[in-house]
Formats: sequence, C-alpha cells, structure tokens
Amino acid sequence: MSEAIFPASEWQDPVEPGLPEEHRAHLVRQLSAGGSTALIIVEGGKPVFQWGDLALKSSVASVRKSLISILYGIYVAEGRIKLDATLQDLRIDDIGGLTDRERQATVEHLLQARSGVYHPSVHDTARGRPPRGEYAPGSF
Repeated sequence: MSEAIFPASEWQDPVEPGLPEEHRAHLVRQLSAGGSTALIIVEGGKPVFQWGDLALKSSVASVRKSLISILYGIYVAEGRIKLDATLQDLRIDDIGGLTDRERQATVEHLLQARSGVYHPSVHDTARGRPPRGEYAPGSF
C-alpha cells in the first residue's frame, strides 16, 4: 500500500490525468452546465482531477446529506452496510423515541431523505416539515 500524500498548504497540480479523457470532458461539461465553481478529486492523497478556481470561497448549504451518501456508498460497495436494514434492525432510536412506523425506515430511506422521520432540528422551524407520522418511510 502506497503512502498517502497530503499537502502542507496547497494541493499539487495533477501530474498525470487520473481520469480517462472522455470522463474528464464529460465532468467538465457537467460542472460548467451546473454552475459549479470548483471541484477537486483526491485519490490516495494525490489530486487526480481538478477544475475551476479552488481558492474561490463559495457559499454552500444543505450538503451534509449528499456528502454522507457518497461516503456510505463506499461501505455499501464493500458489503459492510446493507441499504435495506431498518432502524429497528440496527437498534437505532432517537431522543424522545421513534414510533414503530418510523423504526421501519431503512438506511436507503435515510440517505434519500425519505425516511418518514420528521423530528425538529436545531436550526429548523416547523415551516415546510410535514407533521410527524404523516408519511410512511419511503413514501415522501
């Protein structure tokens, strides 16, 4: 296993393209069309693709679920996490408890933000959130 290399203050430019040219071209088209400002893909501590101005500060919101879903994909591919496992199977509960119906939400429902579990969050108000128990897991 090669040692990962991480930058002291900035990433080095990729020396060799880490992605096939057709993938790079497709990715550049998608990033340009989507209004993205920058992207860097790092493998083993070395950049294999970068696009845009990496120094540009961008305002981002609501990315936590997307990033967590990406990371879960690694463990799903390795067979370490089963998407059809329910909260009940995993013995996961919440402050104040989950209902029997909410316990039937699967890992996949959670990653898709379709769990049917509608608890208030720290910076959230009731605006836009369905009443608790209104939707079954996977239905909304």
